[in-house]
Amino acid sequence: MFLPELQDFGFFDDYVPWLRRQPGQTPDAEYFDHGVNCNSVVARPWDKPEQLHPSHWIGTQAVEWMYRRDPTKPFFLYLSFHRPHPPYDPPRWAFEQYLDIPEYRPVEGNWEHHWDEFRKDGDYQAAFGELPDRTVHRARAGYYGLMAQIDLQINRIKESLVDFGLYDNTIIAFTSDHGEMMGDHHMFRKAVPYEGSARVPFIIADAASQRNSARAVVVDHVVELRDVMPTLLDLAGVDIPDSVDGVSLAPYLRDPARAWRNSSISTPTRTSASTSPASPSRISCCSFGAHAWWKPSRAARKASCGTANWCPGRLSPRCSGTCGTGSPRPLPRHCPRSPAAVRRHWAQPAGYLK
Repeated sequence: MFLPELQDFGFFDDYVPWLRRQPGQTPDAEYFDHGVNCNSVVARPWDKPEQLHPSHWIGTQAVEWMYRRDPTKPFFLYLSFHRPHPPYDPPRWAFEQYLDIPEYRPVEGNWEHHWDEFRKDGDYQAAFGELPDRTVHRARAGYYGLMAQIDLQINRIKESLVDFGLYDNTIIAFTSDHGEMMGDHHMFRKAVPYEGSARVPFIIADAASQRNSARAVVVDHVVELRDVMPTLLDLAGVDIPDSVDGVSLAPYLRDPARAWRNSSISTPTRTSASTSPASPSRISCCSFGAHAWWKPSRAARKASCGTANWCPGRLSPRCSGTCGTGSPRPLPRHCPRSPAAVRRHWAQPAGYLK
């Protein structure tokens, strides 16, 4: 569920309307009825029946889709579990099984003082600050509990593949967009290149190849999200377009000793580029991804596209294509290059800018 101010930009999903139609739920039921929002370190069990939890809902939608799909055609199913992102609200059984984990002790380095100006000790929504050990301990229990719940949902989906006779001919990829600092270095959330934030799982499960392999292959190299698509295309026997930046991992699964990259590409966000010491430089105000969403609104018109800002609304006429120091940066092909082009974009209806 997107916050009201984001709904104004066209962000919405299917879960909340579905939730409000369920027996016993009110017309204004939300994700956050339990009082914990999506950036809080506070953890508590889910306040509704487990089958109404967003993670359970995604698993159910996937299984039900298997019944509706065209069985004569190949399929591609993309599932995006919001959890274990906060709020840390797993079902009670999943939350309580981790309350007895070892006592929380944060990992610290000898350069912690460099972050002092960003500390917000005692703020349960801060990205950096010291919190009571009990609070972080419960957050870890909630985080692990959410992963246990997702594991259960993935097993439901796997069983449906088996029931339909599809498992032996299906490739499953499991990964995440970022990790969670969970108190290490007194940090929470993401946006820094520490292990907790940057090192995420990328698991490829192929039942057909597993029958010919005595053990799982572990490739301990730098892998990026841009490698997911070419890897899946390669494993499915589909040609990889020349325009794709990523590299297929399929050859490295068979031969982990092959030469591999030793660096990665990172695009700073608005926050990390303008307020975080983790970012070495600021970026072009027009450094969007492949697509930028915009929608006419008062908030969007007020949004500044100045130094290192990504506007969730339209591109601001103040966009100059330069970084904070005024040095020019290459503009994406969809970025307006003149005031006239900017005005044309302002006149367009809501949609995706490609």
